[in-house]
Amino acid sequence: MLTAPLDLLKIRWQLGKEGSMFQTVENMVRKEGGVSSLYRGNVAATYLWVGYAVIQFSLYERTHAWLSHSQLERPKSSLKLPPLIKPIHNWIGSNPTATAFCAGGTAGICATMATYPFDIARTTFAAQGLTDATTKTASSLGFKPPRSLLEFGKQTFQKNGIRGFFVGSGPAILQIIPYMGINFALYDYLSSNQKCINVSQSGWAGAIAGGTSKLLVYPLDTVKKRLQAQAYFGQQPYKQNMLDCMVYIAKNEGIASFYKGLVPSVIKSMAATGFTFAFYAFAKKNLETIHDSLNNRNQPSPQSSRK
Repeated sequence: MLTAPLDLLKIRWQLGKEGSMFQTVENMVRKEGGVSSLYRGNVAATYLWVGYAVIQFSLYERTHAWLSHSQLERPKSSLKLPPLIKPIHNWIGSNPTATAFCAGGTAGICATMATYPFDIARTTFAAQGLTDATTKTASSLGFKPPRSLLEFGKQTFQKNGIRGFFVGSGPAILQIIPYMGINFALYDYLSSNQKCINVSQSGWAGAIAGGTSKLLVYPLDTVKKRLQAQAYFGQQPYKQNMLDCMVYIAKNEGIASFYKGLVPSVIKSMAATGFTFAFYAFAKKNLETIHDSLNNRNQPSPQSSRK
């Protein structure tokens, strides 16, 4: 909720909205429905972020455990891998940074594809009101903008079928592998240097990891948003493929256009990732404590075992 306006500003700039951050906020509040316009598409964004976090962290833990070196020390019968894969698996498992990168990238791919329709819905709601050359408004194309997720789903399916819910997934996957890989690898590196990391330190490590990884992969996020908006709002100067979109932006708008909205995006990523990792560390620590206490309670005492 706190970072939702920053994400909306980022999307508006990626799709071609000009002006400073304060000018964009002022125009939206004054012309597009008041302060509530800064939270446009927040329902879709909430489903996206919550679903993404649940899938991401649950798969990360499982994948990390499977790749880690401790897993490799189990009996060979528990690992049924082809001979060519085992050396790679052994190398990844013996390198904590590589383990975190691969586990984070794998979890990111699965979470991205599972929640991707909500990502497109978020972009669609955020783009409403734009009137520049990059994104045409829905009214100019003869149909009403969706007012709910249900309307968005119906319009998207009627216009593009099932494929419409996954437009731009190519750059999304290319982006998410290094993004989440670097995110978890850097977080693991920063947190591993502390003997006993607390919730605050976990939050700072997550913020640094989130901001750094977002900075490195941001151009692909811009391409993804352009393709998502194009599929819903109408024909654009570039075709519906990643390379053509990248060439068009570089040739007609300049390299700097790949980084439109970078500042609010990095701020949002640092805040959201820092809070997420802090809450993750807090919840994990307390759940493990509860789990251990329940196990100790269920174990028979030495005196009862003698009897």
